[in-house]
Amino acid sequence: MDARDKRGHDDREFGVLNAGALHVRGIQEICTAGKRGRSRHRRRHRRRFRLDRQLAGRRYLVAHHRRAHGGFDFSNYFLPLSSKVTADSLVEAKKQGAVLAWGNFVTIVINFIIIAWILFLVVKLMNRMLQSEPANAPALTKQEMLLTEIRDLLKREQE
Repeated sequence: MDARDKRGHDDREFGVLNAGALHVRGIQEICTAGKRGRSRHRRRHRRRFRLDRQLAGRRYLVAHHRRAHGGFDFSNYFLPLSSKVTADSLVEAKKQGAVLAWGNFVTIVINFIIIAWILFLVVKLMNRMLQSEPANAPALTKQEMLLTEIRDLLKREQE
């Protein structure tokens, strides 16, 4: 039977009292490691809970915004093509007979127009930014004006 513990200490070298002290120190190390692990777990749990709360709040705001401002959802509008159709919802009406579901098409067209308008404005702004003229250059000094005249005269003579 080997009397060495996990760290490789031999209890017989240190005597019975020292072996007990080593054992207590080892337990303390295990306990503090456990506390570190538990606190790490608590921090992770708190962070995850905080993120869940934030996301739930955002979901509530988006849902509330849609309810308050209506939103564009005509997907439940339809035109019955059969006299058998008496339902109020599109799903029920499809079960009863033939329907022309024009509401979904209208919703898609409105969403497309909104997105196309936004993209048009973005492209227009980007073109304006790219084609904007640089800031006005400072006026030329007399010496620079004379030099440009001389350059222009020399170009004309060479032609």
